Amino acid sequence: MLDVSSFIITFKVASISTMILLILGVFLAWWLSLCESYFAKFIEILCIIPLLLPPTVLGFYLLIALNQNSLIGGFVYNIFGYSLTFSQLGLVVASIIYSLPFMLQPILNSFRKFPQNLVQQAQILGKSNFTILLKIIIPNSIGGIISGCILSFMHTVGEFGVVLMIGGNIPNRTQMVSMKIYEEVQQANYNTAHLYAIILISLAFISLFLLNIINKKRAY
Repeated sequence: MLDVSSFIITFKVASISTMILLILGVFLAWWLSLCESYFAKFIEILCIIPLLLPPTVLGFYLLIALNQNSLIGGFVYNIFGYSLTFSQLGLVVASIIYSLPFMLQPILNSFRKFPQNLVQQAQILGKSNFTILLKIIIPNSIGGIISGCILSFMHTVGEFGVVLMIGGNIPNRTQMVSMKIYEEVQQANYNTAHLYAIILISLAFISLFLLNIINKKRAY
């Protein structure tokens, strides 16, 4: 019997974090595409680091940074009464951090490939950079934006190490599908684990199929 609550939690966390990442990724990619300073390069590298770190390492430091005894975690708990560890809120915050590269890179690549002469023409006509972003760059970079959304969503759905460290695998609270598979395997319920795994594999296949279609359309 599949646990519906684990799917609800998974898709809830993935959806919220993807929506936040979409806004953050677009504006961060816009700034990085305009700025060529060493500081901008440093920020870009900092955003990509989660791709290279083992999930347990990233999860460990997020646990330290977000617990109630830390500056950030303590501030949120004392002001708003919410804990950033072992909660869905904490999973969302962690998801934003470890899925940021998957949102940022496709959008940033699209922005950097955008013809600069079109941007310069719009600037000559008196358009502000913000107007150029909203009305010219974003509509012509929709493929990269959709790719970023799909990749970051699926990365959040399938993440294990960071979810374990921050969420703690609490049933009906922080137990996502990846953790449910781990639990079923630990209990030797391989048939149930197969069902969860097949669903995630199917979602991954559909996501890659959509990305393939998007990339083909962008090529023409």
